[in-house]
Formats: sequence, C-alpha cells, structure tokens
Amino acid sequence: MRFLNRYFFIGLGSGVLLLAIAIFQSTQDFGKLKDCLVEIKIDQDWVFKSLDGGQLHLSDIQNGKVFLNVWATWCPPCVKEMPSIQRLQEKMKGKDIIFVCVSKEDPKKVREFIKEKGLTLPIYTTSEPPPKIFETIGIPATFFISNGKIRFKQVGSTEWDNEIFVSFLQEMLKDS
Repeated sequence: MRFLNRYFFIGLGSGVLLLAIAIFQSTQDFGKLKDCLVEIKIDQDWVFKSLDGGQLHLSDIQNGKVFLNVWATWCPPCVKEMPSIQRLQEKMKGKDIIFVCVSKEDPKKVREFIKEKGLTLPIYTTSEPPPKIFETIGIPATFFISNGKIRFKQVGSTEWDNEIFVSFLQEMLKDS
C-alpha cells in the first residue's frame, strides 16, 4: 500500500510541476507578444496582386484592421505557420479583420503551392519592395495594422491560432 501511495504522490507532484511549467510558459509567450507591440504610422502604399489578377492597395485597407503576413514557399518556417494562420482566420470569422498573406514569388508558383497545401487564405503576390517600415531581417514577418498604423510586428514563425494570441488579437481589435 505504501508503494502505491509513493507513486501516487510522485505522479501528483509531476502533474502539478507540468501545470506550473505550462502556466509559466503561457505568461512568457504573452510577454513575448507584448514585446512586439509598436506604433508606426504607415506613410507609403504597397500594392499586392491577387492570384486571380486583381489588385489590392494597402492604402485602401490600412485604416481598417489587417493581419498581414509576409512569407515564401521556399521558407520552412513560413510553410509551417500557414495552417495556423488559416485556422486563425477561421476563428476570427465575423470579426472586423482582413487577412492578407503576401509573397514576392511568381504567382504561378504560389498558386501551385496553395493548391498543393489546400490553403484558402487570401494570398497575394507583389513585385514591389516593401515600404521601409515593413522591411525585416527575415521572414515570416507578421504585422497587425489598425487605423493607419502598424500596432504589432513579429519576425519568425508562430502558431497563430493558439489561445494566447487569439485573446491578444481580440483585445487589439477592441482597443484599436
């Protein structure tokens, strides 16, 4: 009987430790999100082409709320996070937010990629260099734009549909 009690308490202690680590990690992740908060006025347009040939001007949507992701088909971290962006878009359905995913690659290559991956995100391409305020040292690069300003900027891959970011984004939608 003593033998079972020992394992019960070891198991219980391990469970409590894992829960504490998970809570600590989630607060660390939220802290990382706060590090990405910025307030940069958008003063240049950026033109994107949809895969069906239409155009989207950043200047036409920048006063709304925009989740903008810059990515490439050859970038493993970009490819890894695309399904989570799609799930985030589905979670945000009915909310006042526009999703825009932009690649500088050939539209044919991008079209083949999204078909192969089964993505339904709004995907655009551009041949223009980004305005200075959107330049980053790497991709993927993700921005949240509201009222003509970049409010959030992150370089690197993330699981965008995690509970912490969804709550964070919902607060940003209220506040901005």
